[in-house]
Amino acid sequence: MRIFGWEIDPRFGEKEHKSKAISDILKIASPTTNWVPDDVKRIQVLNSTKDGYPPLTIPTFRFEDDKVRAYRGREELRKQGIRIGDDHTKTQRNTLRYLREHGKFGYLYKGQLQVKDRLPQPASQRRTVTGRRKATPPHIDGDQNAHNVGDTVGDTAEHERMDGDQITSMNA
Repeated sequence: MRIFGWEIDPRFGEKEHKSKAISDILKIASPTTNWVPDDVKRIQVLNSTKDGYPPLTIPTFRFEDDKVRAYRGREELRKQGIRIGDDHTKTQRNTLRYLREHGKFGYLYKGQLQVKDRLPQPASQRRTVTGRRKATPPHIDGDQNAHNVGDTVGDTAEHERMDGDQITSMNA
């Protein structure tokens, strides 16, 4: 696993790095886990070659489950400007870069390269469909509680984005 955007003093010893990684990263990513320094087998801090960039940190965990727990807390870490990701080999990084340069989307899943034909669209260009549930009547009699099989429970309406793109309904 690699940690980006985490401010740490590279002059600390490995023991201080482990305890700081637990308090700053792992307890935020998975607060219900009782983290101990032995959960992190090794932690490596690589100084950045660019001024103003924090060092890259690569922790190695004792158990694979610990890494999975940390990945589940990615959103919480992102709110603090910290990103975590897989530590790929140079060959893997070059392969993924080559795919991106040629308009394809690739990722590694359980060590196997997965390739898609096109890059995913940015979130601002994706089309979304929303559904609305009809409001229930304020008071219901016993006979009104039964529904016919063909009754509509909810409807979907066509919506328009702020930028003017038309979004089609699911019924179209």
